[in-house]
Amino acid sequence: MSCAASLRSRRSGSARTAGFRVVVLVALLCLLLQYAAPAMAKDCVVKGPGNMIAWKHDQGSFQCINCFSASGDALKKGTGRRQWNEYDRDRRLLNSFTEGSREGAQLVLHDEARDVFLLLRPDLCGIRTGKEQNFRQLYGGTFMSVIDCT
Repeated sequence: MSCAASLRSRRSGSARTAGFRVVVLVALLCLLLQYAAPAMAKDCVVKGPGNMIAWKHDQGSFQCINCFSASGDALKKGTGRRQWNEYDRDRRLLNSFTEGSREGAQLVLHDEARDVFLLLRPDLCGIRTGKEQNFRQLYGGTFMSVIDCT
C-alpha cells in the first residue's frame, strides 16, 4: 500500500468515526428532548363564544386581557374586574375598558375617562355616552372562540 493510499484510509476512518459521534450525539439529544417535552408542554383549551372573552367585527376586535391570567382567580372570587382592550384590524390598541356587567349573552364595558359605555351582544356592539339612555349600534359582529394555553 502506498503512503498516499494509507493516508486516505486513515482520513476516511477518522471521518467515519466523527460521523458516528455526530449520529450518537443527535440520538442522545432527541432522547433528552423526548423526555423533557411533556414536562414543558401546556394543555390548551378552546373557550367557545359563550365564554364571551373576545368579540370580533370587520374593523377590529375587543379582547378580555385578564380572563386567563393569574388575576382570573381574583375575578372568580369577585376581588378583580375584567379589563378589555379594543384593537383595530392591524392589532393596534385603540381603547381600554373595564367590564361593568354580564347578563345572559351580553356584557357592558365602560371607559370611565371618556364616559363611554359599550354593549357587546352575540350579533352587535352598541355604544352610548353617560348622558344617553339607549345604545346605538356601532358594529355588527360576534363573540368568537379563543384558545387558552395558560
